[in-house]
Amino acid sequence: MTKGRAVNVLLRLISFLLLLGISFPASAHRVQIPAGDIRLPAEYLSPLRAGMPAVLVLHGCGGLFSRSGEIGSRMNRMGNLLQEMGYAVLYPDSFTPRGIKQVCTSRASARAVTPHMRADDAEAAIRWLRKQKDVDGNRIGVLGWSHGADATLELLGRKNKWVKAAVTYYPACRLWFNDKDYRVSAPTLVLVGERDEWTPARDCKALAVETGQDLFHVVSYPEALHDFDAPVTYPSVESDIANRVRGANGVLPAADPEVTHDANRRTFKWFARWFDPERAITGFPPSRNDH
Repeated sequence: MTKGRAVNVLLRLISFLLLLGISFPASAHRVQIPAGDIRLPAEYLSPLRAGMPAVLVLHGCGGLFSRSGEIGSRMNRMGNLLQEMGYAVLYPDSFTPRGIKQVCTSRASARAVTPHMRADDAEAAIRWLRKQKDVDGNRIGVLGWSHGADATLELLGRKNKWVKAAVTYYPACRLWFNDKDYRVSAPTLVLVGERDEWTPARDCKALAVETGQDLFHVVSYPEALHDFDAPVTYPSVESDIANRVRGANGVLPAADPEVTHDANRRTFKWFARWFDPERAITGFPPSRNDH
């Protein structure tokens, strides 16, 4: 079996298992990551063999841990499946060391942790990953949801040369509208719902046009709302939402298993594509606007 065919077979298997809701057990190591004047608590999943890429997983506005103190089921499942592909996985917690539980609501905004601060955390986490002997420090990916997706886009705008691929689930792309020089420094996949009133798909499409980068790739789902890949949610109306789009009627999160299946499949395929030394690009993604 050729290398490319083997990767495709693995991707199909993982996608099928995700559809069934099956994930793999993985031993996690609690670590502390120095980040300026704080230390980030984190969980680390070792790669299946030495020399493999690593994926940095950035939690959303609700934080890394559930009420039971475990990593949220969505992130845990995704991390276990990324490890099953052979990758190392690192989950840093940006909220707990700052005394924050969540930044989803406007009530929490007075003590909010910003995407800029979390991008600083991500840089610290990347430095930590590059020191791990079982990781290929030249092949690091970043995966973020919502607020973590915002942090991912902020990080990619800093031209971090160690990040080889990124996937973002429903980021607030409008945060970069005033930066006409914004470019991503690695192939970046954006997954967002067309009916998302918190982080609208139209904003990410507009940002993609502004960057002029074909590898700032937006995939939108016509009927999907915010948080479409949550394990179980129901459509609800919320009024106290941080950074809510003006004029929105408040219908925000709803799980969509079919969309989740496609989005997760694209996530695995994106990382496999850009981590492959024979297919990865050299340097930063070009822009049609930089001629």
